Amino acid sequence: MQFKLKFFSESYVEAREKFLASAGALDGTIETHINVAAGDLNGYPLATDVCYLGPKRPRCLILISSGSHGVEGFCGSGVQVGLLENNVVDLFPEKMGIFLIHALNPYGFAHCRRVNEDNVDLNRNFLNFSTATAPDSYYSITRDDIYPSNWTGASKLEVERQIHRFIDTHGLSSLQKAVSSGQRSYPQDPFFAGTKPTWSRCLWENFIDRILQLTKQVVHFDVHSGLGTCGALECILPVHEKGVAYHRAVDWYGKETLSCPAFANSSSPHIAGDLPSALRERCPEAVTVGLEFGTVELEEMLLAVIVDNWLVFNLESATSEQKKNVKKRIKSAFYVDTDEWKKAVWQQSVDMVQKTARGLDAL
Repeated sequence: MQFKLKFFSESYVEAREKFLASAGALDGTIETHINVAAGDLNGYPLATDVCYLGPKRPRCLILISSGSHGVEGFCGSGVQVGLLENNVVDLFPEKMGIFLIHALNPYGFAHCRRVNEDNVDLNRNFLNFSTATAPDSYYSITRDDIYPSNWTGASKLEVERQIHRFIDTHGLSSLQKAVSSGQRSYPQDPFFAGTKPTWSRCLWENFIDRILQLTKQVVHFDVHSGLGTCGALECILPVHEKGVAYHRAVDWYGKETLSCPAFANSSSPHIAGDLPSALRERCPEAVTVGLEFGTVELEEMLLAVIVDNWLVFNLESATSEQKKNVKKRIKSAFYVDTDEWKKAVWQQSVDMVQKTARGLDAL
């Protein structure tokens, strides 16, 4: 499959227009879901677009979603546009189809934020909010050591100094565990799981309910960026037991290729309420993999997220230069704007898609 730099975009609007144009040039179906709760971007609608290529009654399906963590959509959109430009379905066996879900969190993508319009981390939002949940014990113990008591009025420098003090005292891995595992108690803090299902979660759950009526032979790739060595791919398999899905993934991709947070061999912490859990619960044999592409050092990624969170609650007092630098920083933390990085993302994504097609065809 041919690689072109133009697969990748510099803004949500550019990425969406490329996706819709590439999808429209093929004989597929396109759905558009506008998130009215998220508002718009200077009059431009914020939407999740879905393209399907393949037979009407597929025997098996590949799902590829982008932008569940908003700003990470720059990476995933480039992969999706490239697959459309190469008419990926031509490489598939008969009776195999592909769904491309573009910008699952359109607000975060459009505003260069990792979270959604409610400051919720979509990949922590898939919880049962009707039942009692355990308190965020580790986070609650450390929260006052990490963040200001009130984000509004806190200075950017103060926030960064507090984070560095925590790292110096407890270590970077403790900071990652404390903040990125997810929390439910502080709506103004990063990695907030929310108090109810978000718009994007409801859209995703409705979507997978529909596709599981077509087939139970499903593989889902959720494309992420931000963790790991720059340009390297970590295939995160968020399973909790070594069942059918685990063994299929090992057979198709190789055990050495996969990492499992539940088995403590991943750069990602073990989290609750992750997006793949919705598909796993409905279809335990479905293979769900997070394609995590490395960008910057872990400390810089976490600081970029935290400082972006600070900006949201200090927009009036922040200078125009601060606003510009914060947005540039968080985008750079999740999207490396070099030819080499984009090519590495593309080639490794194509390799995973091809391996998956062969694995599904053999079932």
